[in-house]
Amino acid sequence: AWLKVHANDRASARKFLAGFEPHLNEGCIGSINEIFDAEPPFTPRGCIAQAWSVAEVLRAWVKTAPIPERAETAQRPVAADESARAHAAPAR
Repeated sequence: AWLKVHANDRASARKFLAGFEPHLNEGCIGSINEIFDAEPPFTPRGCIAQAWSVAEVLRAWVKTAPIPERAETAQRPVAADESARAHAAPAR
């Protein structure tokens, strides 16, 4: 939701995910509960290892990742058919 309003502010959007880091070391280690209370201390409730909770946090983590700057020296990838043509015998 943050990125819909502030499309170029990935760093602030990622801060919303910070609360999940300590939770990953509690309860079912490496997983995320199904639901949390809406007010502090945001007590986890429901299923202790919910796949869609983990999936949504991972999706948001990827979506808020910094955009890497393009290196000017980077070469463009060569398509498989271009590579094959470059190595093919000359036509007669």
